[in-house]
Amino acid sequence: MLTRVGLSFSAPMIWSSGELFNGFLLISLSYGKKDGVSWPHVTTSIGNRAMPAAVFIPILNGVLQYNPKIVPNSSILPPNSRYFLRYYDSGSFLVSDTPVAQVINSNTVLSPPTPIAPTADTTPPAVQTFEKL
Repeated sequence: MLTRVGLSFSAPMIWSSGELFNGFLLISLSYGKKDGVSWPHVTTSIGNRAMPAAVFIPILNGVLQYNPKIVPNSSILPPNSRYFLRYYDSGSFLVSDTPVAQVINSNTVLSPPTPIAPTADTTPPAVQTFEKL
C-alpha cells in the first residue's frame, strides 16, 4: 500500500487586510532532469502508477479542505522530485509571486503566505454607449 502524507496550515490563511482567504493551493510536481532534459513522467515506488502533474486543493475560510494527502517524495521514482506550491484566489488570480519548492516526506504543516489585498479602485468603469436602431 502506498503511504500518503498529510498537509495542513499552521494558521488560517488571511489577506493582508485581515479577511479569511478563499481560493486554492496548486501543487505541481517537478520531475527532475538528466543531462538537461526533463524526465518525461514519474511513478510511485510500488508500481508503474503514473503520478499526476498537479493537483488543486481548495482553501475555504483560510483552511485547506478535504484533509489533503500527497505521495511523499521518497516514494516517487526517479529520485529528486520536488513539489511546487502556488496559491490562487477564488477568481484564479495568482496571489503568491514565487512558487516554493518543497521536499515532503512526512506530515507537513505549511506556513501560508499573506497575500496583499487589492486596493479599491476610485476610477469608475467606462460606460459603453449603444446606437439606437
